[in-house]
Formats: sequence, C-alpha cells, structure tokens
Amino acid sequence: MYPLNTERPWPINQWYVAGFSSEVDRVIRPRTFLGRRVVMFRDEAGEAQAVSGICPHRMMPMEEGRLDGDNLVCGYHGLNFDVHTGKCVKSPGSVIVPRCSLISYPVREVGPLLWIWMGLPGMTPGKK
Repeated sequence: MYPLNTERPWPINQWYVAGFSSEVDRVIRPRTFLGRRVVMFRDEAGEAQAVSGICPHRMMPMEEGRLDGDNLVCGYHGLNFDVHTGKCVKSPGSVIVPRCSLISYPVREVGPLLWIWMGLPGMTPGKK
C-alpha cells in the first residue's frame, strides 16, 4: 500500500461491483473499471461474462463487434474470441489463427449484483 502509487491508487486484487444483474444481457455493454476498458454480456447459457474491451489486433473497441454464439466477433477484421477464455478461435481472412487474446475477467453474480475480479488471475479467491 505504501508508498502510494499515484498512477494506480486503488487495490487490485479484490472484487468490485460491476453493476446490477438486470443490466447485463446478450447486448455488449462497455464499462471501465480501474482505468481498464471492459465489455460485459451474457453467454448463451445466460452466465455473465467480462472480457477486455479493446481488440489486441488493431485496438478496435469490442463494443463495436457482435456476439456469435459464445464468440465475440471484432467489428474490424472479424476475429472471433471465445467469451470464456478470451482466446482467438477464428480468423475469417486466414487459415492461421493469430496468437492474440482478450483478457477474461472472472464475474460472480450474487443476488442482484454482478462482481468482477480485476486482479491477478491466480489470486482469485473463492466465490464472492
């Protein structure tokens, strides 16, 4: 905690309220948490998902894309990212899938609230 990091003056490894459960559906919703762009939506099974909100290929905002089943499709080149892992699984203009991925953030739904873990992946504690 000390000395204070003025560029990032908030704790990282903890759960943050991401919104109300009723706000998230099959529409891609952009959000910003701790200075990071994130998009939230529900997968085909109805589970809330959160991934980084910028395509790693050409920095396109992912809210400009679309959902295709359990893939998030970038609106620029059409790269398909698995909504659970963030990995690129399809590249429409090539037979080779690029080695790029979105960051997948753990999300928990507790009562009317959605919680997001913005910290290190291996540091995620049990369910909120």
